[in-house]
Order: sequence, then C-alpha cells, then structure tokens
Amino acid sequence: MPYEMFEGIVLRRNNYRDNDRIITLLTPDKGRVDANARGSRKLKSPLLAATEPATYGEFVLYKGKGNAVVHSFTLKDNFFNLRKDINLLSHASIVLSSCLYAASPEQEATKLFILSLRTLSRLCYSSLSQDLVTSAFLLHFSSIEGFKPRLMHCSICQKTLLPDERTWLDHTSGGLVCINCLDKRKLPFISPVQAAWLRQVLKDGVDKSPPIDLPPLKALKNFVEHYLDKTLPDIMDA
Repeated sequence: MPYEMFEGIVLRRNNYRDNDRIITLLTPDKGRVDANARGSRKLKSPLLAATEPATYGEFVLYKGKGNAVVHSFTLKDNFFNLRKDINLLSHASIVLSSCLYAASPEQEATKLFILSLRTLSRLCYSSLSQDLVTSAFLLHFSSIEGFKPRLMHCSICQKTLLPDERTWLDHTSGGLVCINCLDKRKLPFISPVQAAWLRQVLKDGVDKSPPIDLPPLKALKNFVEHYLDKTLPDIMDA
C-alpha cells in the first residue's frame, strides 16, 4: 500500500530545497523512518509543526519509488516547555540523539520508542530533576541496546560489591569496578548512594526510586557514548 500511518517522534530535521524538510522519525514498528515534509518551511504550511524535533504525533506517509513523503500529520504532543528552556532542550537532545544513533530502518523499536516518549514527558511535565530523568534514560537505554552496566559485581574481578563500597564506572569492562581493580586509570567515581540508585532504577524505574541529589549523569553519558561510538550533545546551563 502506498500510504502508511506511523506513530512517531521527530528525532531530526534537515532543510531540503527551497521549502522542504527531511525529517527522521522514531517509530515503534519500523524503527527509524526518513520522510520529506514538502513545503513545511512555509509559515502557513500544515506540516510546519510536524518538523520540530521532539514532536510526537501520527504521520501518514506516501511511499512511492523515491523517498517517503509526509501526506498528513496529527499532533499528539509537542512538549512545548522543552523549547523554552535551553537546559531542558539539551537534555531532550541527548534523548533524541541517542535514538537517532541506535535505531535502524525497518527494525522494530517498541521499547526504545516507549522509553523515549516517557522520558520526554518526564522532562517536560515531571517534578523530577532533569539530571535524574536523563540519567535514568541513559541507564535504561543501555539495557535496551544490550550493554547494560554490571552493577552487582565488580566487572573485572567478579566479586560481589557491598552496599557501602566505593566503585568506579568502567566502560571497557562494562560496569562498576572495585578499588582493587581501579589501577591508575581515571574512571568516573560512583558513590554507594549513586550505585544503589542505579540498581533501584533498573528494578523499579525512576518514578518509584527515591531521588538523589547527584545522579551520575556524566558517567552514564560517557558510558553510552563509548558503546555508540558517538558524541552526545552537551548539557547546557540555563
């Protein structure tokens, strides 16, 4: 069938020709989908809102011999508050970029889609801090993509980590390491409180985990960047 309907989140947009934009969508059933939103750069275009990154809606695409073309669009949420705060927007950019690098065309991405949609919603509407939300996203993202950090045992010597033990996050070995395996490498420190929070978030989710003041956002970002072999956007201060 030439027409298909997709539930999608806009991950990226690029200007094309005089008035068009090529958008990249994350969809649950088809993974990453690219489409041409013709005329969307015109101020009165009905597709103008369909090309904003982090927009969530239903897209009807026409698929002919060339690239898919956006036929129509129904907005579900544009997460407008994210666009009013540079700090919030930078957190959302980490979510969108991670999905852009991880999702593949024609490959089911339901878990990634649900995680991303919930994360954007939390960033926009939740009372949780942005650092907590984005840290939880990166942790669950690593689990979905198959490189979840080992948190219960030292990832080098395999010994069980004690609740009050000081640890470091090592992307090379794939998880937390104890002080005996630290050697002279400069790895991000993970406090016992942070380690306990990571374990609970994996088990119960960020909404049901008591918040902590300093989630290990930078350490998790570096961890994910290593496995994606990509650089994610920086967090911008307001």
